[in-house]
Amino acid sequence: MAKTTTKTTTTEVGVNKNINETDDKIQALFSMMEKLQKENEELKSKIEQVNNEERKLENQQSQTSSAVDNDYTNRLLETLVNNKMNQEVTIVHGTQMFGGLTTCMVLGNMEVVLTNLGEYKTLTWQQFEEMVGKYRGFIDAGIIKVTPAQRDLCAKYQIQCYEDGDFGNVITTDILNKLPDMNENELVKCYQGLSENDQKVVLNYWLGQCYARPEEKDKRFYNRYKLELLNKLSNSQIFSNMIADINADEQRARTQ
Repeated sequence: MAKTTTKTTTTEVGVNKNINETDDKIQALFSMMEKLQKENEELKSKIEQVNNEERKLENQQSQTSSAVDNDYTNRLLETLVNNKMNQEVTIVHGTQMFGGLTTCMVLGNMEVVLTNLGEYKTLTWQQFEEMVGKYRGFIDAGIIKVTPAQRDLCAKYQIQCYEDGDFGNVITTDILNKLPDMNENELVKCYQGLSENDQKVVLNYWLGQCYARPEEKDKRFYNRYKLELLNKLSNSQIFSNMIADINADEQRARTQ
């Protein structure tokens, strides 16, 4: 059997060398890519860790801020409640009662009795709120008002303010005492300058004087011309009986 001899040429050696070098470069490139990938994963892990720490810190700050805000809000509400509980409200009797009549209100364990026009009474805040709920009719009629110092309550609770120009001139006891001595022009000016409720006060006061007991009657209120004037101003016949009595008395006097 003949012996076979393999002969390697210079060209083949060079090709093989180039292939080996290329394989080495590819291997080195893969190694570098694996290293970069590992570094990227490590960097990604560190970034995620930092983000988690930041989120954790933000949550802690948010919780702390929320706790502080809640604490501040609670303290503020407590202060407002305490101020409200300690607040006092002064009410004013906006009408004059006659014949033993009174304006009476039961607020908690206290009875409030008002008779004279302009009479004052100081209530606690709880009593005031109870009055607004139970005796709204007195407020709407202007029988109960508040002082000018508490004007802020007027809009909130729709309460008339004593001496508030929006409700016309305010009738006072001094004005009531001067009524019978006013001439007709003064009486018209006074009446027309009053609020509707205070006009009713004037009419009721005058009517009460007409029906007073004989020993307490004041003849100044039995002026026919003024009674007719008040009937005309009030667009009513409230004094018609008194006018009829005066006319009858004058008729009897003429026939005697």
